[in-house]
Amino acid sequence: MFDPARHVRPNTMDFKPPKPNALLIGLMNMLLPWVLSSKALLGLKIAISDADLQKLKAIKGQRCLILPNHPTEFDPCVIFDLARRLKESFFFVAAREVFDYSYGVRGWLFQHLGVYSLVRGANDRASLKTSIDTLASNKGRLVIFVEGEISSQNETLLPLESGVLQLGMMALNEARKAQQSESNASISLNASPSLFVCPISIVYHYDTAGLEAAVQKALYQLESAVGIDSGNSTAKTKHERLQILASKTLQDAAKQVGYGLNPEASAFENTQGLQRFLIEKIEHLLNLSSDNTVKLLDRVRQVRIKVDQILGQTDETQLTPYQSHLFQHQKDVLRNLYSDLERVVNFISLYDGYLSPESLSLDRTVEMIRRLEREVFGVQRFLHPRTAHVRVGGPIDLKDHWESFQNDKKGTIKTLTATVEHVMREGLLQPNDAPSNN
Repeated sequence: MFDPARHVRPNTMDFKPPKPNALLIGLMNMLLPWVLSSKALLGLKIAISDADLQKLKAIKGQRCLILPNHPTEFDPCVIFDLARRLKESFFFVAAREVFDYSYGVRGWLFQHLGVYSLVRGANDRASLKTSIDTLASNKGRLVIFVEGEISSQNETLLPLESGVLQLGMMALNEARKAQQSESNASISLNASPSLFVCPISIVYHYDTAGLEAAVQKALYQLESAVGIDSGNSTAKTKHERLQILASKTLQDAAKQVGYGLNPEASAFENTQGLQRFLIEKIEHLLNLSSDNTVKLLDRVRQVRIKVDQILGQTDETQLTPYQSHLFQHQKDVLRNLYSDLERVVNFISLYDGYLSPESLSLDRTVEMIRRLEREVFGVQRFLHPRTAHVRVGGPIDLKDHWESFQNDKKGTIKTLTATVEHVMREGLLQPNDAPSNN
């Protein structure tokens, strides 16, 4: 199960602002190639073509919102290395809870590398103001992982957070107002400041040398952890073993939370049923209505808003001592149940199609192993040398969409979000480049 020390919400949801330190960023830039290439740490190579780098260099000094996908926990390292290659410092947005990992040491480091916090799904005004000011004042390129979650899906995307494009338009509006104030006159569209959106696709491929042995070892460890006799697994294919592992994990997880699986249903249907059960359990606790017509990930985001509102509430002056006691108990329950919400997201990719023999490449096998490790061990243990292929989509200037945004805000944001998603999906399907060493 998930490690509570890592996945519960912090006691407070105070904003963690960026405090970029040039000396520390310079030191990290020096150490990063060694950290990435060290097999004891990541064993990660990065491949990005000169043509892709040129797309970002061509808009150097311009307001820029960088939107990568988020397949793994190592993606920030990849984008940080991209900033190093460009000889720039980026600002990053990260979920508020990660600032409290490692007893707050990680948060301190993040802040001094230009990272600031966001309470996901909530109306985090301090974070929103910082994002708008960073872009509008052109303090540096801003990186937001637009899926809003670590997807653990190497070749597919979770639904994108449309609010990120809305944020870009808000920042452009502030930049326009500042320019208009300076000129003391209205500005034409051609004279309007630009704000570029750069979709970035990151896709990982493992080195083939030693990969089969690493996969076998990981499968044995998972089978042992869930009580499957590995001695009976030698004659089975990896696909069969993964199916058995997924089924056993699903059974144990369902039993632990009190959900009855339907023996007549497929694994996909039972996985969906467990997802709905977990989310409804949390919705009930929060007095939220359950609507199965709403997409699961949207329900997760709605729950986060409510959870963050409760955990972020500090004013208890109007409560009696007993009410305060009840409120603190509710907070404790929510912190413990938050790992269930993470599990809902984790189960999203455990479906029949993803485990089909036709699509089960070694890379995809590893994805499923890491997803199962996250559920069984609480962390993803699988480490093997691999290459992160980085593809940069053509920059989109929000200035070109300003007039349509004024006429139809919702429609324009929907169209822009779909465009970004399309560009990112195309990037995931491009041929692989050789690892680069700049």
